[in-house]
Amino acid sequence: MLELGCGNGFEAEALAERFPGWRLTATDFDRGMVAATAGRLARFGERVRVERADATALPYEDGSFDLAFAVFVWHHVGIWREATFEARRVLREGGSLVLADVRHPLAHEPDRGILAGTYGLEALRRAIADAGFRRMRLGTGAGPWYRLVAQA
Repeated sequence: MLELGCGNGFEAEALAERFPGWRLTATDFDRGMVAATAGRLARFGERVRVERADATALPYEDGSFDLAFAVFVWHHVGIWREATFEARRVLREGGSLVLADVRHPLAHEPDRGILAGTYGLEALRRAIADAGFRRMRLGTGAGPWYRLVAQA
């Protein structure tokens, strides 16, 4: 499993505790976050790795992971479409990309929200399809966020 944008490691820690048989690679672009998360997750030993990585140019071979996920991260990625293509590249056939992120409910443009880094759901749908994902399930809540599961 690959976490893109692990931040302080909260999600990785929760998953490592809940699923002791899983192997997890937690990544972030920020060196400070990587260092803090590495310390936080050291108790899990070799089954949890923490690495610095750019989501738009991942240092992993094609088809390396069964699952890639990002929680409240995609709007921070400068070129989120490239990160979407990279996530697809590193997933095995049948693997899944799971995203949960913010979108602005008052977006004036179909491809970009008012808040810096946000984007419209139509742009996200196009990026998922263009990246080569076969199926997608997209849900929105009452607030300014969405959740997506796309199958490679």
